[in-house]
Amino acid sequence: MKCYRIAARLALTAVTAVVLAGPAAAGNMVAFKGTLEGSFTATPDPPPSINRQLNATGNATLLGGFTYDFPHSVDRSVTPATGVGYSTFTAANGDQVFAFITGQATLVMPGLLHTVENGTILGGTRRFENASGGFVIERSIDTINLTTIGSFVGTISSPGANAGLALGAAVPEPCGFALLGLALPALLRRRGARRLKNQN
Repeated sequence: MKCYRIAARLALTAVTAVVLAGPAAAGNMVAFKGTLEGSFTATPDPPPSINRQLNATGNATLLGGFTYDFPHSVDRSVTPATGVGYSTFTAANGDQVFAFITGQATLVMPGLLHTVENGTILGGTRRFENASGGFVIERSIDTINLTTIGSFVGTISSPGANAGLALGAAVPEPCGFALLGLALPALLRRRGARRLKNQN
């Protein structure tokens, strides 16, 4: 009977480890940060808004060298001015990260703005399919020469962590593992009792 108790404990320990490890792996977040520099064009929209197209290059964790495409609209009727748009990071190998961006720009001095933008990651392609996370970009904008430079920092789900979900793989429910952990020791005890009865 003692060996069955030990086996039951080992089985329960193994199941518990799987239950605890599953959510941690699915929610693994890693650093997403880098720098960027580029230029933009401005197209007047119905006043007081203005449409801007930012094209930049930079270097970031996970991506390495990348290009940054950010078409957005800026509302200058409020102070500070607010902007909204969708951005795309494209790595040298073609992997992409998509994000929804909102931000505010404040005047530092004539011809110079400081902007803070909040990005929500909306997935991507290849390694970043179904990716999630967020980041904050801080940029300086030269409104005379239409150039910008800045950096960003945040987190993104570990590349490839959601590949199983992207392929539609079935993910066991944690409660199912828990029920298995509760039932297994009882089954082993019952089997042990039957063997003792047969031996007697």
